[in-house]
Amino acid sequence: MPKDKKKSTKKKPAPAPLPPVRKSAVVPYRFKNDVLQFLLITPKTKDTKSTKASLWIIPKGTIKADIRPAESARIEALEEAGVLGELHPRIKGFYCFEPKNGAIQEIFTYFMKVSYTMKNWEEKNQRKRMWVALENIRDYIDEPELAEIIEGNENRLRRNLLWERARKMIFPG
Repeated sequence: MPKDKKKSTKKKPAPAPLPPVRKSAVVPYRFKNDVLQFLLITPKTKDTKSTKASLWIIPKGTIKADIRPAESARIEALEEAGVLGELHPRIKGFYCFEPKNGAIQEIFTYFMKVSYTMKNWEEKNQRKRMWVALENIRDYIDEPELAEIIEGNENRLRRNLLWERARKMIFPG
């Protein structure tokens, strides 16, 4: 008679955590009639005909080995949101995001003053975009850390606007 084999009660070791994914993100902004606005986009989807999106994000993507984070942010703004402008070269915020099924994402955030919005861009058929005033930003962004970064840079962005106006008055043309 064969002996009953006892099942091992030892727990399998937990899988090693995935290494973090480094991403660059860009917060496109503009002043329209002295109102500070930010450009938000929808995640990539095939259905852009829906009139209401429940989730709005900013352009972001994985930083490739041969590209600097700031340049990566500029590329994401163009590909995902179809905007060009002056990218502030220094990181203005950092936050981590842990998706349900994946590695932690370390997100280096830059700001871009938008000077041109394209009518046609690479991901136009996969995304919608919308300008949102600062006071409404938390109604659309589901990442509290990102909302804090945006709100925390308000004074700096307004100072830049005042400096730009003063410079134009002193050095017209």
